[in-house]
Amino acid sequence: MPPDDRLGHLDALETYLGDHGTFQWLCACAVYPELHWQLTLALGLALQDQTRLDEARLLRLTRLPWFRIGRMPAALRPALIAALDPQNLQKVRAIIFQILKRNPPPDTSPAFD
Repeated sequence: MPPDDRLGHLDALETYLGDHGTFQWLCACAVYPELHWQLTLALGLALQDQTRLDEARLLRLTRLPWFRIGRMPAALRPALIAALDPQNLQKVRAIIFQILKRNPPPDTSPAFD
């Protein structure tokens, strides 16, 4: 997808989501390669200073088809991550790090190393 099309797509997503804070929430969800309900909620709570974590915003976000299948298109993730405000990216990385630290993979898993 050419860069101009990608930017148009991001603008359309932000318009659909209704505000910049909810769009930042979507961008935050793109940092981790899979979508998980608890992580989505944790990220929304972390970004509450920009948007309220309410049912309407959560519904708009989770109605996106990617949340039903549990992953975002690989080609879209880098653009969403690039659109994430730098301070939000730091928050998101810290949250993901803490979650992974509290929930390490089994020592028999290839991910353990």
